[in-house]
Amino acid sequence: MQQGGSRGMSEQDYEDQRQKYRELLEELQEKADSSGAQGVDPDVLRILMLQGNQLFLNVRRPREAALDAQFMKQVSQLATLNIRSTHASLHEFKPLEFAAKIKTFLNGEQTRLDHGLSEDNWKKLGRMSSKAFRPCYGLEPQFTGFVSKAPKPAVRVPRVKDKEVARTDLRQISSAEEEEVQTEEVSRIYSVLKKRFKENGNRPVCFYSFVVNPHSFVLTIENVFHTSFLIRDQHALIAEDSNGLPVIAPDKPTSGGSSLNSKQTEISFDVSTYNECIKVFNIKHPMIPPRTTHHNAS
Repeated sequence: MQQGGSRGMSEQDYEDQRQKYRELLEELQEKADSSGAQGVDPDVLRILMLQGNQLFLNVRRPREAALDAQFMKQVSQLATLNIRSTHASLHEFKPLEFAAKIKTFLNGEQTRLDHGLSEDNWKKLGRMSSKAFRPCYGLEPQFTGFVSKAPKPAVRVPRVKDKEVARTDLRQISSAEEEEVQTEEVSRIYSVLKKRFKENGNRPVCFYSFVVNPHSFVLTIENVFHTSFLIRDQHALIAEDSNGLPVIAPDKPTSGGSSLNSKQTEISFDVSTYNECIKVFNIKHPMIPPRTTHHNAS
């Protein structure tokens, strides 16, 4: 894949780039499922991170950038899970080593000759240890006997595995972000439609002229996709003008001097239809401007 900018990359190159990101995401999810609560091996995360960084060098458009952001978020969440599963202290208690230090402290130089503690040293150890514990007083009933009840066993609540929680969170976050981006884009196109409708003297706009982007077939398909949500939610109306061509207007137009026959229409859009629309309707500039973060493919 070339690094000379979007002009040196074809649509097939972008598709290959997105496929590699999807493979990285699947591999990352498999590692998370197999590792469990212990977390993914840091070396494995580092290798996947390097592969992601190599792919990011050629990212030029928002679609690939969104996949990279999703990959980075999953890596960061798995790294956080690794940190939480690590012991807070690096020191490990060693009973034998602790006992040897006590013998050295109590016996002094005699440790090498004596293999145990004398009676006096045991008493000394007891006096020193008693300072670290609170005294325990006996139970002395005054007027009657002391009756104790056995404590009720605590009900143990089964704990959900950390890996299941992490996997569910990743899927919910990814779905929520996609829905939010889609909602924002539909709202933006609705605002553009109202603006074009007003510029056209409050008359419906030619549907093909509205959705076709003469510089990008991919953006044209995205425009058709998001516009379909406006039609579904009854925020826009598609009808036929006097020449039988589909026109679109925000909501239902009440003025314009022409009557429109509303009907259900199915439109098939491929590359040949796209090129024909540009030629027939003489489309030079897109009515729907690309998003500010979009880099159009030349």
